[in-house]
Amino acid sequence: MQSVKTIKNLLTIESAQECVKEAGGIPVLLQIAKAEKNEETKIAALSALFNFTIYSEDMRTSLLESGLDDLTRILTSSTQSDESKKLVAKSMVNMALSGENEKFSEKTTLTGLIKVLNHEDDEIDEYSSMTLENLAINKTLNEAISQYGGVEASIDFLKKASAKSNPKAKERSAKLISKLAISSKNRKKLQNPEVAKILKDLEKDVDPTVLSAIKLAQNNVNVPLFEAEEKAPVNFSEFDQYQLESEEEASEDESEIHEPEKVEKAPEQRATKEEHEKRRKRHTHKMPKKPPPPVDSDPERLRLARLDVKRTKVAYELLTTESSYCHNLEIIIRKFQNPLLQLSRSKKPLISINDIRAIFGSAEIIHGYNSMLLDSLQSRISKWGNQQIVGDIFLYMGDCFKIYTDYINNFPHAQQTLQNVTRDNPKFKKWLEKTCAQDFCSGLSLLSFLIMPVQRMPRYSLLLRELNSSTPAGHPDEGNIKEAIQKIEYVNSYLNDKKRETEGQFKMIELISNFVESDAPILLHNNRTVDQSWDVSWSDGKHKMNGQFVILSDSIIYSKVMQKKGKIMKLIEFAHISISDETKGEKLVLLIDEHDKKKTKFQLEVIFPKPIFASKAKSVIEAKFKEAKANK
Repeated sequence: MQSVKTIKNLLTIESAQECVKEAGGIPVLLQIAKAEKNEETKIAALSALFNFTIYSEDMRTSLLESGLDDLTRILTSSTQSDESKKLVAKSMVNMALSGENEKFSEKTTLTGLIKVLNHEDDEIDEYSSMTLENLAINKTLNEAISQYGGVEASIDFLKKASAKSNPKAKERSAKLISKLAISSKNRKKLQNPEVAKILKDLEKDVDPTVLSAIKLAQNNVNVPLFEAEEKAPVNFSEFDQYQLESEEEASEDESEIHEPEKVEKAPEQRATKEEHEKRRKRHTHKMPKKPPPPVDSDPERLRLARLDVKRTKVAYELLTTESSYCHNLEIIIRKFQNPLLQLSRSKKPLISINDIRAIFGSAEIIHGYNSMLLDSLQSRISKWGNQQIVGDIFLYMGDCFKIYTDYINNFPHAQQTLQNVTRDNPKFKKWLEKTCAQDFCSGLSLLSFLIMPVQRMPRYSLLLRELNSSTPAGHPDEGNIKEAIQKIEYVNSYLNDKKRETEGQFKMIELISNFVESDAPILLHNNRTVDQSWDVSWSDGKHKMNGQFVILSDSIIYSKVMQKKGKIMKLIEFAHISISDETKGEKLVLLIDEHDKKKTKFQLEVIFPKPIFASKAKSVIEAKFKEAKANK
């Protein structure tokens, strides 16, 4: 008994775990957990095994490979105590984070987890639901859960939770439904009046965390199935033996369509990509080229056949890039976010729950939506033909993509938080380096993964425009694609506007800190945000003065520095503003209400003569004063 307790305590120290493992500690502890009659000793052994699952991917995987079957038997046994089952269920939550978690797909294990999902002990069913959530991120395991009755059990779990006053149970049941709904096969089972009614009733809950989980479950369940229809293709068999790509297209074989990136990729990401490209070229053998089509071919049929080849290529690029993107989102959640969340619930969290939320933002929700997009694309493209459609999928998902707003707005804060905790927390830095060194990261840093959603949306516009250009007039997908492009580009514009708005809010916070306290209400009036600001200097003939020229969302201000703090000298509201760069031959134009024009023009000319302003901002300012009505 005492030796088991000693091992348990020893395993709370991460560095000691490898020694215990090498000494054969895992099989010994499993044997004690299975056969020991003394309950206290058994609990100590199971606690020691739980400690194995907390810190290290290696330890989780070792226990998964050697002990999953034994732990499942304890979890489902009618003779084991609830305390023993709780410890097993708790361990499985962490084991499900392992890169080797597909071992859970074995029937005995999954049916055991599903069986205890509706256990009378709330903690046991909570841990079981968390394990199933972690597993459901993996598409193979998501469908395996469904195969063994997991969807039906999850609906029962939702019913049970809705009848309780326990907010945590409601949140967990809704989250599990959200995860399972990622698979269209599961969504088909969940799209029934009973589930809709339960979720609708749960909307009455006032707890914001519960309500957020309920809304997400409703959104995921309501995503259409986008099942593939068999469509008779137009046959271009007379061109099968010919090369239909143009010489220019053929020379670009295996090339990628690059998205415009607002943030430069990390050096290690570029290096990894270059290494992958070298490897690909080493293992690529050039096939003999097919001859071009005969000159007497029907020009219209040849044009349509070439469009068909190009359209197929773009469709498969949509699928392969989405698959790669979803895989990387899964790495963010399974390998970084979830392990940190589990550690945050332990006695020795690596970083705080607030830092975790700041770093990862809405990545998990984005993963859910994009996984459903991938599932729908796979369904359609698996039955690909030249009459198949995919535009309707993007037309629907365009509205869902507004969730990217929160993520993109939060990204600068996420980047700064990650930088701060890495610098200030040596234990976290060590954990991060160890995790990033694993094969699944392919040499990429966490920041390289986190930036991927920021870069993804512009790529959809690019690929959909490519798809549109290769879709012939009259094609059943023509209208869908054109509408989808408009919607995605609207979302991109919306995201950019929101990003600018958020940046303006951050700039306003910084600006207020540099002004006298009495000016704060003026700056915050009407939810003003900062667009641009410049440090300026001028002279009244006797004294040189310093200040700022600031363009706000609805006005301009100029200030003078007084005792190290800025003081607003004048605020001028305007009807409209547009800002451009002198290097493009464009000017800054302010449209200001008629009654202000005379006084304002004089002030701008006196305080900001062209030489001073141009030298500071590298642009030219021209005030054109017109009535706002004339420009509506």
